[in-house]
Amino acid sequence: MEARGVDVEQIAAELYGMKPSEFIAARDAYAAQARQAGDKQTARRITELRRPTLAAWAANLIARNDPDETERFLRLGQALREAHRTLDPARLRELSHQQHQVITTLARNAVTLAEEAGQPVTEGVHQEVERTLRAVLADPATAEGWAAGCLVKAGDVSIGFAGLEPEVAPPRSATTRRSAPDGADTGSPRAPSAPAIGSAEKKKGTKERARREAARKAARTAATEAGEKEHALRVVEQEHERATTRLADAEERIATLRTQLDQAREDRTAARSQANETAKRVRTAEKEAKSARRAADVATRAVDTTGDIG
Repeated sequence: MEARGVDVEQIAAELYGMKPSEFIAARDAYAAQARQAGDKQTARRITELRRPTLAAWAANLIARNDPDETERFLRLGQALREAHRTLDPARLRELSHQQHQVITTLARNAVTLAEEAGQPVTEGVHQEVERTLRAVLADPATAEGWAAGCLVKAGDVSIGFAGLEPEVAPPRSATTRRSAPDGADTGSPRAPSAPAIGSAEKKKGTKERARREAARKAARTAATEAGEKEHALRVVEQEHERATTRLADAEERIATLRTQLDQAREDRTAARSQANETAKRVRTAEKEAKSARRAADVATRAVDTTGDIG
């Protein structure tokens, strides 16, 4: 692990590929070697590298291991940001549905990669990986760090796409000022002067722009809320699926235990029957042994008596 002559970006790429639990020790070792080599600036830059959260590290594994999927995900983020800026309802619905499917798949893949690397992942971290990937879609800076495989943590994912400024149509040109021919007098009330017309048009334009901006804001809010609700639905569905799986496993174990219990009861009945039978045989054998002992005693006494007579 030689720091001198090694680019800090290369060191960062190596460090962010390690498990978070290994990050600090490896980083400090690189920094120490740089200091020993007299390169204090490199040592300082290395020391400034921050350890990634477990969720960010797991999300980075996707970018590090699947460049094609990474590129597709980045394009999806660009399309989503563009759709939110232009407030295209049909496009937003299509991309939002695609977003949730892709995030679910990528988060699951990230968890698998983490566990294959020897890093267990809890359900809470799994959900944090999903939030991190949503931040990648919404925030170009987060997307850049993730694409490099060096994301430290997700940004403020609660903002989502709501912070994007929509495209504003250029203001319409002011209405051409109208004036009556010189000296003309129709006898009817005088038409509003040009300044008055301009003021009225300006007020009307201001109200129209305010109305459009309010509509855009409402659309952004509705799209964000819809995304959050859809995510909450998927979380609940996943929890329900896991609970259903646990229930099925428990019922299977119960069925297995019942089968084992039934077998044990049958074994107990057979053993009891055998014990009763052997108990009878023991009593019979005891009687026979006593009878044989008495017969042997009688025979012994008879032998002794015969010997005395002789």
